[in-house]
Amino acid sequence: MAAPEAPIATPPDVFANHTVIDAAYKHVSPSHTPILTSIIVPKALQPSSTKRPLAIFFHGGALVVGGRTYVPWFSPWILEYVRQHDGILLSPDYRLLPEHSGKDILEDVRDFFAWIASPSGLAAALPKGIEVDVSDILVTGGSAGGYLSIQSGLLDLPETQRKAIKVIISQYPMLDMRDRWWTEDYEKNIFSAGPNPPKHLLADHLASLKGDEVVTERIPPQDEWMGGSIIGEGLYPKFLGTATELYPLEVLALRAKEGVRVPPTWVFHGTEDDVVPIEGTHKFVKLWKESFPGENAELHVNYEPGGHGFDAEGTVETAWVKKGLEFVGEYWPAKA
Repeated sequence: MAAPEAPIATPPDVFANHTVIDAAYKHVSPSHTPILTSIIVPKALQPSSTKRPLAIFFHGGALVVGGRTYVPWFSPWILEYVRQHDGILLSPDYRLLPEHSGKDILEDVRDFFAWIASPSGLAAALPKGIEVDVSDILVTGGSAGGYLSIQSGLLDLPETQRKAIKVIISQYPMLDMRDRWWTEDYEKNIFSAGPNPPKHLLADHLASLKGDEVVTERIPPQDEWMGGSIIGEGLYPKFLGTATELYPLEVLALRAKEGVRVPPTWVFHGTEDDVVPIEGTHKFVKLWKESFPGENAELHVNYEPGGHGFDAEGTVETAWVKKGLEFVGEYWPAKA
């Protein structure tokens, strides 16, 4: 069984035009373990008093595997688009299932946004002479990162942090997390790779845990079977949790009832995705249109031929990507 993300054909020099700086945005007990974000700065960017727009990329991996700069799962056109706007891109790690819970992951997301907003956080970690406009943020990510990008716009963040998110790009996101795909045990043939991983692999791993592990990245091939096991065995209620805040469709409905504006969103999904069912995105789009009837112009949707990670070969000039980025450009970078 392959890892639950498509092996994107990204060249190994995807960051060749950037300087990558790692910084800890928080530490977690019991060992005061740092959780890192990569700060990705275009090499051509010169020191200036002009504040640069900010983008955030949440990595994929079913909330189980992956890491902040794992090249094969990094959408190159995102880097290209942010670089075109002299923007700074952050790519954070976050705690992973099954050692941690969905609530732990959302806590990391909240703490990450707080670190961005703090004068002693992102501002202190940037290269000398580079400033960022922390009120002008684009959030994106694929698969699990698509889930986290949507969740960023739905979380109960402080108002200034919430309003700082100007637009979201959600790539083939995990959204309908109550669906049987995520909650029931049956053969799922993820990536057309055949049977689910043997059940003893996950059982043995869980039995080996001491309870004090802090796991913030799994870089394939390390434990690349694990995402397939948790998907295949339908264990998200057990490891993600069952609280409403963990389920984007339910939170979206709540935000609509509360009259809370959700950031403009571009969501896209491959019609042949065999890792994250496209039906979840269909439900999200339908619910958005029903819940925010006066704001449908703030939702842009693409259903394109292809499987999970189908945008890997896309560029900012690919027709459907270009159209989506025109939508994004209405909101980010913010107009003076």
